[in-house]
Amino acid sequence: MLPLDAWGRSSAVEQRSFKPWVVGSSPTVLTHFQTACTARLLGTVRLFAPSCRVALHSATVVSSDEACDHPLYCLTMAIRPPTTSEIPELFDLMRALARYEKLPPPDAAAARRIRAAIQRGEPRLHPLLAFDHQRPVGYALYFFTFSSFLARPTLYLEDLFVLPELRGCGWGRRLFAACIRVAKKQRCGRMEWAVLDWNKPAHQFYRKVGACPVKEWVPYRITLRSDAF
Repeated sequence: MLPLDAWGRSSAVEQRSFKPWVVGSSPTVLTHFQTACTARLLGTVRLFAPSCRVALHSATVVSSDEACDHPLYCLTMAIRPPTTSEIPELFDLMRALARYEKLPPPDAAAARRIRAAIQRGEPRLHPLLAFDHQRPVGYALYFFTFSSFLARPTLYLEDLFVLPELRGCGWGRRLFAACIRVAKKQRCGRMEWAVLDWNKPAHQFYRKVGACPVKEWVPYRITLRSDAF
């Protein structure tokens, strides 16, 4: 048996190839199915400015049975937390996000910390995977903070990503709606996240579902080092 790397995969495998899949029982393999969809929805949200916020009562994309953009895909969608054996699939998507954003992916030590944060008794980090016929095509990663003024928890959306070739067919909207349902179940007062300033489609998407940029707040960050404070 080959040894496993920090990502939980065989060290002989450097990259996981995402293969085309079959819709329903049809033998037709869809390799460019984005051409069947006309909607241009969310692809990725991440990073720092501007921050966004949505009050949960104002969200308009929360229905669990809302039809997706193309009828072929409604029967094949599944969004759920990954099992332990599916954590490597999550890491594959995280590395795909890093490539999309032209950023270095989490290294081996970071991968171990992420796995521990997900699998601990009281998880610090909560992932959701989007599947089509058991093929992972996107993910969301969130955690909870707390609002002192609302006196309620806040769901912070750290990552929301769909493979670039699969965007525009409802995957991002479904992932976002799943996060809203989690937030409501946990009695959160709101959700917050950050969007790249150049990602105009994402800004349009979030405004459409009732979110707004928090212009009066400026995000700050400090990278903690052993010699800091």
